[in-house]
Amino acid sequence: GGKAVKCNRSFAFFSNTVPDCRFMNSYLAAKPMVPLLDQLIASVNTACNAQYTGVFISVFHTGLQYLEPHNDLDEGHARRNASQDLQDDILANRDVSYAHTDVAKLTLGSQRQYKVSPLDRVPLQGGEWSGKQPASSRSGKPSYAFTVANNKLIHMTGCFQHLFKQELTQTYLQPEPHIILTFKNFNQVSSVRTRTFKLYRDWE
Repeated sequence: GGKAVKCNRSFAFFSNTVPDCRFMNSYLAAKPMVPLLDQLIASVNTACNAQYTGVFISVFHTGLQYLEPHNDLDEGHARRNASQDLQDDILANRDVSYAHTDVAKLTLGSQRQYKVSPLDRVPLQGGEWSGKQPASSRSGKPSYAFTVANNKLIHMTGCFQHLFKQELTQTYLQPEPHIILTFKNFNQVSSVRTRTFKLYRDWE
């Protein structure tokens, strides 16, 4: 038995070091790494100077399959409060190294458009995005859209996962599947989680 999860894509989790990963308010059992993935995760670890312990693979068979706005943190309840706490620390110019995370995504197949949107009260440099003018998101917050092609590596570090959400938008132009390989240190316990639980105890 287990909880059935409905999802508009195919997915699987591979790791030799952790038994499962959290996915859509449930847990997904790990499959053993195959030699090709072992070589790939070693290469990505070298490129990103990281120690990723697993890879989550998503396959979008058509352009109408998409990703809702999300981040790659593991604890839903804790991360919302931790993110608010983190934003206060940033605005007060306090140390935020406790919130640093490291995630990499490798995209394969057809081109697709990604969109990154900041959460409320994110202090962007100069109050605006650097680079291209942000587009408007469905939520009314500023967002930045960009196209990812085959064999594109996206490296997200620092406080990114706490301050921004990412999504894969829909398209009618996708001649072949789009594949995302997400690399993380899946057994990493962020100090943000510990700090948030401590705050809960203080409030009780």
